[in-house]
Amino acid sequence: MKKIIAILLSTMFMLLSISTPVMAKDFGVTIEYLDNGMIVETQITESNYYSTTTKTGSKVRKYKDSDGNVLFTVKVSGTFKYDGSTCTCTKSSVTTSVVNSNWKITDSSASKSGSTATATATAKRYMLGVVVETQSVTIKLKCSASGSLS
Repeated sequence: MKKIIAILLSTMFMLLSISTPVMAKDFGVTIEYLDNGMIVETQITESNYYSTTTKTGSKVRKYKDSDGNVLFTVKVSGTFKYDGSTCTCTKSSVTTSVVNSNWKITDSSASKSGSTATATATAKRYMLGVVVETQSVTIKLKCSASGSLS
């Protein structure tokens, strides 16, 4: 019985001592206050940041009302190849989400050019079936030659 306990304890110790690489890195949130009373929170998340030649990341913008309730979000995701002297965006995509039923995303697209992944979207707020507000969104996720995302 003592051998079984010793084996279990040593196995647990080995499992706890194994280090697991971190798979994602979040950057700080920036906050912007728009003239129409909206609050926009922007955050970059970087995946596989331990790679020395490729970088995958995203930049998400959450549009909130003046009380801090999320209305809708738009996210651009990009994959980049870099070598220390240049960076090229190889893939870009856009994801949208509507939380408040008064808002609808009526258009969205993604593109890539050079070292930048770009997402555009149009969000519209409706009251009684009539558009009362339109918010155009453009998000750019850029990669530097050293692989830093901004």
